[in-house]
Amino acid sequence: VWDHESGEYIRTLKGHTNTVNGLAFTPTGSHLASCSTDLSIKLWDFQTYACIKTLRGHDHTISSVVFLP
Repeated sequence: VWDHESGEYIRTLKGHTNTVNGLAFTPTGSHLASCSTDLSIKLWDFQTYACIKTLRGHDHTISSVVFLP
């Protein structure tokens, strides 16, 4: 995670065991979803940077995620 204004590194979100293919923020920016070739989607609290949920069950690589308002 980097600060978009300064370019400063903030932290690494650790959780996926393989390449991350996509990210999506909620409209409020409070949560982030990430998807990976490890066949999971992770939901992150973007205030604490904690993984709050891991969604499993896909049989193939997940290439993107999106939040709809």
